Amino acid sequence: VVPFRQRLCCRVAGELLEKEEVRRSVAERYRYVFVDEYQDVNEIQEELIKLLSNNNLFAVGDAKQSIYGFRGCNPRFFTEKYYKYNFKVEYD
Repeated sequence: VVPFRQRLCCRVAGELLEKEEVRRSVAERYRYVFVDEYQDVNEIQEELIKLLSNNNLFAVGDAKQSIYGFRGCNPRFFTEKYYKYNFKVEYD
């Protein structure tokens, strides 16, 4: 369960960012969006990341280490991107 205050704050931020002028103003401040522990992103945070990243997202995570399911986090967001972009890991 995501605490009420966190849900409210994220919801308000999401509603603001859905307004084109606000979203553009915020997104223009950042060339890239970097997210560590991406496996612990929840649905609201995922939406905020989508709205701001302009497809310039650098995400780091490990789906096997997701520990915040009780807060609504889901490693699915990380694994979907992993397979969507067909990342290849190469070892020397």
